[in-house]
This record gives sequence, structure tokens and C-alpha cells, in this order.
Amino acid sequence: MKAQFNLDMLYVSPFKWKRGFDEQTLTLKMVPMEQKRLRTGVAVLDAVVDRLMAGQDPATAAGEAGMTRHELSRTIYGLTGMNIQQLRTRWRARQVEELLRYTNLPLKEIMAMVRCTSQATFSRMVGKRLGMTPTRYRRMCREAGEVGKYGI
Repeated sequence: MKAQFNLDMLYVSPFKWKRGFDEQTLTLKMVPMEQKRLRTGVAVLDAVVDRLMAGQDPATAAGEAGMTRHELSRTIYGLTGMNIQQLRTRWRARQVEELLRYTNLPLKEIMAMVRCTSQATFSRMVGKRLGMTPTRYRRMCREAGEVGKYGI
């Protein structure tokens, strides 16, 4: 069975602002960023994504939906091809990737934003996803002008 939804369809960036050009003053300024949030029509999946966006444990949606955590995880797996833990890990890894690339936030702040308390776990997650340490990714993968392109 093929998954109906993938991470690219569900993911919403942590950024709320983007750099834009003000034609009246001829200057760059931060403007609100449109959040393209896909509503799936599946209440429990939407509740999980809402919690991921808020930095909360997505498994808490189970009680609200009248399900056990195991039932929730199986349901999410059927819809996405990922269990709840995989979805949360991939969501957070995507956030880390964007935060490393577009901000100068200290690694400890990024860790706090994605609810990671261990430097070793954080480095392992980044290494697994990006193939290098967080600092090396930040140095190697940025293009000119990317820092400050988006704001939280």
C-alpha cells in the first residue's frame, strides 16, 4: 500500500518572516511569510501535524482521538509510511536543516527549538540526515545572502 502523504506534503517551515523588497522605501525588510499548511481531511493526522508545528509531542493526539499511542502510530504509518517516531524525527531534522542554513542561531538554541537535550543525539541526527556535523553543514551548504533570508 502506498502512503497517501509524505513529509514534503505535511511539513511547514518554522520561519514566520522572509526578506522582501519594499518598493516605496526601496529597502529590504522582513515581511510575513505565507504558511502553506495542507489540511489532509484526516483529523488525527492534522492534529499530529498541528502538534509538530507547535513543538509538542505528536503522540498526545492519541487521547484526543480516542486511540492508544500504538493505534495512532499504526494509523500514521498507514497514511504516511512512517510511524509517529519516524515522522517526528524527520520533521525535526528538516527544521534543523533550515535553521542551520538560514540563521546564525547557536546550536544550543536550535537544539532547544527541536526539543533535543543531548549534543551527541543532535549531532548524530544531523550527521545521519546531512552526512556531516552541524557546524560543517552550516559552513559548506550556505549560499551567499542566505543568512537572514528568513526569520522566526
